[in-house]
Order: sequence, then structure tokens, then C-alpha cells
Amino acid sequence: MSEIQSLYVVGIALCLFSTGILGATTARPGRPLSYFAVYLGLESLCFLFELLTAHPATPLKALWQGLLMATSLLIAPCLWLAIKESVEGRRPTLACVGWRHRAVIIAGVVLTLPLIETAHFGVTFDNPDRVVAPLLEPAIHETMLLCLAIFAVQVPYYLWQCRRLLLEQRVFAGLGSTGASIPSHSWLHISLIIVCTTWLLGVLRTLAGALSAHSPGFFALVALIDVSVTIGCVYLIVKRVTCTAPREMRAEVPSLRATDTESASSESKYAKSQLDASVRTRIVRKLEVAFRTEEIYRDSRLSLGSLSRRINENEHYVSQVMNQELDTTFYELVNRHRIEHAKRLLVEASDQNVLDVALTVGFNAKSTFNSAFRRHTGMTPREYRSGCLPGEAMHSTPSLYS
Repeated sequence: MSEIQSLYVVGIALCLFSTGILGATTARPGRPLSYFAVYLGLESLCFLFELLTAHPATPLKALWQGLLMATSLLIAPCLWLAIKESVEGRRPTLACVGWRHRAVIIAGVVLTLPLIETAHFGVTFDNPDRVVAPLLEPAIHETMLLCLAIFAVQVPYYLWQCRRLLLEQRVFAGLGSTGASIPSHSWLHISLIIVCTTWLLGVLRTLAGALSAHSPGFFALVALIDVSVTIGCVYLIVKRVTCTAPREMRAEVPSLRATDTESASSESKYAKSQLDASVRTRIVRKLEVAFRTEEIYRDSRLSLGSLSRRINENEHYVSQVMNQELDTTFYELVNRHRIEHAKRLLVEASDQNVLDVALTVGFNAKSTFNSAFRRHTGMTPREYRSGCLPGEAMHSTPSLYS
């Protein structure tokens, strides 16, 4: 058992140390990690409560067990806020966690109170000096199981939400403007492993405890796996963040030499192309008709291939013209037209909600639309709608085709 306790201490120290490192990175523009620091702080608290519960000489074991269960209900929502903060580049408010979800967390915390009420200064869960009422003892187990049920449902839901955010960010990474540096968030997947492991082992451990299936060997194995996985994942997270930070900070600083290099690279890429000026001009005009007149961008399944077939031009030539003549990419061009159309609808079509606007202009999901809109305008669709009066929206895309 002493080895497990030492492992808990290492886990607490590493989480607290990593909290300080990640908290310091919050000062970096566009890459806040304050909620992730809070998440690691909660992980360290859970380890502390587990250590106090498992140590044979600590009193108030029911208190530490109850606090562990209550704190565990905050882990998944905090991780979701952390990933949302990192992906969107700004700190979300706690109101992002809906009132129903907050009510579920409060209900789970309340369910731990009967267990906490039995805490005493002995070194065991059972208090030999206190006679528990016949109806109270089963109620303690039932409330523990109900709290476990909330935890068992809550964590997979938030893991799914986190995974969806990361997948949308990966798709949207290809929608940035040419040459833009979009930070990679692949390291955030590692945090999902921690929560998934904690969820699975927490369910097993709480079930065993609630059903009085006491087995020191089982609890030791669960603790070993839980702490080992967390330590390994936190180490990888800190390593990824600290190693990528200098590169991202350098990418945020404009460099004339880098710009010249990119320009030269673009020219050399098409140096052997047989596309003459007249063909390029023809493709530009066709693109203008397709996007401005036909509003082809409203097709949510639009791809470079389908666009090229629509205007009856070679796909590679279309891509080249977008890069050379319009100084953009296919995805950036599509998104720019979608956002401009959405800006008009948000002001002029007050009967349409944000989701209706998103679907009308070609987006498949509201969250993807919100991310794209914020990246292009610096505000959310709702903020844009509330800040504009009818007639103030931009009615045409800035000319890319002339």
C-alpha cells in the first residue's frame, strides 16, 4: 500500500506542477488554458481525497470519499470548458454549462451528503460508537449508487461533446486563410484518455465500495492503473504544450522573410504550369458567377471537385487560380461567401434563428458555423445580430475577382 500512496503523492505533485505551467501559458494570445489548469487542479484534488481515503491512519474517511465523489462530478464539465476554451481561443463563461447540467451536478453533490454525515474521527468507515438507524444505512448506499449513476451517465456525455469539438476543430483547421497559422489541438485528445480511465475505474471502485466488496488487492490495482495513466498522460500534455509553444509564438510574429519565402514557394509550385493568362481570367469569371450569382456555396456537400465539374474546368487549374489570382484556398473562399451571406440574413431575416441561418448558407452544424463566424468577424452570430440595425449588414463580398 505504501507504493500506491507514494504514487498518489507523485500524481498530486505532477498535477499541481502542470497546473502552474499551463496557467502561465494562458498569457499567450489566442491560446488560453486557464480552464485546463483548473481541470488539472481538480485531478490533484481527487488524488488527494483518494490518498486520504486509502491511507490506513487518516480519520474522516467518509468525508474524503464524499468529497471525492462530489469533485469527480466537476471533472468532465471542466474538461469540456477547457477544450472549448483552447479550440475557440477565448475563455468561455460558466453559463456555457446549461442550467440542467448544473442542476444535475448539484443533485449529485446533495446525494453525497448522507455519506459525509457519517464521517467520524476513527480510521475506518464504520463508527463503532454510533448506532446507525435501520433506514439510514441502506439510504447511504442508495444515494451513493444514485450519485454513481449520475457520474456514469455524465462523463460519457461530456466525452462525446469534447470529441465533437476536437473533430470540428480538425475539420475547420483546413478552412483558415492561406498562410494562417492554426494551432494544433491534437494534444487535447490525451486528456480524454485520463477522464475515460478515471470514469471506468471510478465506476468499478464505487460499485465495489457500495456493495461492500472490499478487496485490498483490487483497490490497489485500480489505484495503480488510475494514477499511472494520469501521470503518463499529464507528462505527455505538458511536453506537447511546452514544446509547441515556442513554434506557435514564432508563428504569431509576422516575418518579412517568411512572407517572401511563402511567396517564392507559391510561384515555384506553379512554375511549370501551362495555364496562360486568358485561361486564368476565364476561370476567375466562372468562379465569380458560380459564387455570386448561383450561390453555389450554399451546397453543404460542395467540394473542389464538384465545383470544378460545375464550371467545367480542370480541378488542378481551379485550385491554382484560387491560390495565384484570388490569394485564397477553396475552403476559405467558400466560407467567406457563406459568412457574408449569413451576415445579411442575421440582420434582415429576424424570423430565422442562428441554426436556420447556418443551414441556409451551407453549414452542417451550428457549432461549426459559430466557429467560422467568429474567426471571420471576431464575434458570435448572436453578438453580430444584436449589434447591427437593419440595413447595416454588408451586402456584398469584398471583390476577390477583379
